[in-house]
Amino acid sequence: MKGICDKCGRSRLLINTRKGMTGKNICIECYRDDPAHHEECKRCHKTRPVAERLPDGKARCASCYNHCRRQHKYEQLGYANCSWCGHYRKVCKPTLNTSMLLCKPCHKKQQGCRKCGQPGLIHARGQCHTCYSCNQRRKNKKADQPAAS
Repeated sequence: MKGICDKCGRSRLLINTRKGMTGKNICIECYRDDPAHHEECKRCHKTRPVAERLPDGKARCASCYNHCRRQHKYEQLGYANCSWCGHYRKVCKPTLNTSMLLCKPCHKKQQGCRKCGQPGLIHARGQCHTCYSCNQRRKNKKADQPAAS
C-alpha cells in the first residue's frame, strides 16, 4: 500500500510492521535502517534486517534468504556437495556399488582405468596415464618397424 511514511514523511510503498512499531506505517528504507528490526541471522550470524522468519522463530537476513533459495533451486537441478572433493557441483547419479554423490571429475576418477582397473585420474580413452603411455609406446614401436615383405 502506498502512503506517507510516519518516520521520514515521504510518499512511499509502506510495509506492515509486526514488531515494535504497531500502528505505524513505515517505508521499507526506514524499516531497514531501524535497529529495532535487526536481529542476528541464524546462518551468517551477522546482525541485519530480518528478511524471513524460520519455523524455529530464528531470523534470516536477505543475503542468506536469497542464497538458500538459489541453493534449493540448484538442488532440484541435481547439484550437491561432492562426497569425494567437497565442491558444490552437479552430481552424477549414485552407482550400484556406492551411495556417494560424486561430481563428474570425481566420478571419472572413481571408475578407474579400463585396462588395469586402478582408480585415479583418467588420461585418455578411459585409461590411466601409465596404461595410455604404454599403449602409445607399443604403437610407436610398431610404426617404427619396417613392414614385412
